[in-house]
Amino acid sequence: MINIKEDAKKYKEYVISLRHELHRHPELSDQEVWTCQRIEKELDAMGLPYERVAGTNIVALLDTGRPGKKIALRADIDALPVQEEADVEFKSEIDGCMHACGHDTHVAMLLGAARILCDHKDELNGQVYLCFQKGEEVGIGARDIVEYLKAKGGVDYAFGQHITAILPTGLISLTAGPSMAGACNWEVEVRGKGGHGSMPAASIDPIKPLAEILLRVTSLLVNRLDTLEPVVVSPCYFHAGTADNIIPETAVMRGTIRYFKEEALDKTLELIQDISEKIAASYGATATLTYKRGNTIPVVNHADCIAKAREVVENIDGMTAIQAPKMMGSDNFADFVHAFPGFYAFFGAGFDGPDGMMPNHHPKFTLNEEALRMGTEFLAGVAVKFLGE
Repeated sequence: MINIKEDAKKYKEYVISLRHELHRHPELSDQEVWTCQRIEKELDAMGLPYERVAGTNIVALLDTGRPGKKIALRADIDALPVQEEADVEFKSEIDGCMHACGHDTHVAMLLGAARILCDHKDELNGQVYLCFQKGEEVGIGARDIVEYLKAKGGVDYAFGQHITAILPTGLISLTAGPSMAGACNWEVEVRGKGGHGSMPAASIDPIKPLAEILLRVTSLLVNRLDTLEPVVVSPCYFHAGTADNIIPETAVMRGTIRYFKEEALDKTLELIQDISEKIAASYGATATLTYKRGNTIPVVNHADCIAKAREVVENIDGMTAIQAPKMMGSDNFADFVHAFPGFYAFFGAGFDGPDGMMPNHHPKFTLNEEALRMGTEFLAGVAVKFLGE
């Protein structure tokens, strides 16, 4: 009988040590060269074959040699352009780059789970694809792996998990149905007529209408959209001009829309375009809206997979499953569960103290490493349960 609980304890220090090493060597999206080599070294030690997919994605295969289910387990591997301020012994050695989202732990836990599954290969049936995904932070990598898996005949299930310090250690969010929002990037460019700052009447200043557009689009949820349908419009970039005495020709604003239903996204884009064009026209300027939709779609977890995952949690010491509210954050693991049945879980690694509940992407982001044992056990447990169907 497979004793995953004891196996997770056995590999606890391996997972933590590997996480520390990865944390010291963060790499930005689509630049994960050292990280890939380090992952491949571990896969070689386990005797697992693997392939590079579209650059720095790695997909390894644990094949039991016996017919059965095929599942995919995913860990993202990239870091963020954040200067680390956390007081840890294994602090980032790369200036201006940090594993501020916990992807170092994702890699370490998946490799820990892989070791457990390799130890019990003769007791299992089917195949497990271990997917190490590049560039999640910039919305790339996932579709390349999904297409690779489809070319291999597809998988029966796909699973992923994400660590967070804003949940206490021991809680895992297993939410059936929509759990994370889709994201649509947009840009509004207002074009006026450039000129000298001392002669505004001879120019058409694009800054003023764009500033008004910014205020109007951020009030859409209150005034123009259904308040019961979650939508977040966030202008996050505003740029105009090159000097303090030159009225620029153009002004540009960029942002994201977070949504769960395509109809809500359609309506939001329609309103932003209408507002932008009318406000710009009132100043004698023009406005153009451009956007990129479909790059990151909503994460929708399959209810039957969530129910079985909750059964796995019942056997993990210190872990409790909850159904958390929908998150407005986005993750392109959505491509996996759009193509194959599965789920994306969030599990807590927060702890008491002033820096113990820092959100992901914060320069002081830290984690309770006791959670890594639970996460490793969960991944391995899910694999064993779904392979055994």
